[in-house]
Amino acid sequence: MTKVQQSAEVHTIDLRGIAGAILALAVAAILAGVLGFATSGWLIQDRSNSETTQHGLWETCNCDTIKIKDRQDWFQAVQALTTIGLGFGAIALLGAGFYVCIHGCCTKGGMLITVLIGSICSAIFSVVGLIIFAVKKNELKRGGSHEDNPSLSWSFAFIAIGAGFFVIVAVLSSIQFYRARR
Repeated sequence: MTKVQQSAEVHTIDLRGIAGAILALAVAAILAGVLGFATSGWLIQDRSNSETTQHGLWETCNCDTIKIKDRQDWFQAVQALTTIGLGFGAIALLGAGFYVCIHGCCTKGGMLITVLIGSICSAIFSVVGLIIFAVKKNELKRGGSHEDNPSLSWSFAFIAIGAGFFVIVAVLSSIQFYRARR
């Protein structure tokens, strides 16, 4: 009688090095993106009558009043671009999670390509939305005086930070992909 031996391959999750940095930056990028996406601090207007208005992607807050207005076409484009960017970011994060934690279901190269494409697309869509918003921000001054001083604020900055993190994720993913191919 022969004894059949089964060898089980045990995988340890190693978050050190480039793979861990890719996952950590993807998580940080998504958190920054969601924070900027969901809050109303994209643009702050300090008016001459000491009234402050905050504009976000989905609402405008004026003192204690929250309004969700019909927006102009350029603003709807910013909403769509940012939403698409966040969606691609989620794909990149899932790819990074699969790359680091799960083995056997798909190729590692395929996951790195998913991370690379998702992070590049996320950064591009987010940056285009940010540029449109920054260029057109003065059109949100409806009803305001010439003394309004609109300034881009923290929610806008969080989207920019998330896009920057995804650029770094894309660079690290391409480095990791190149190293894996050698």
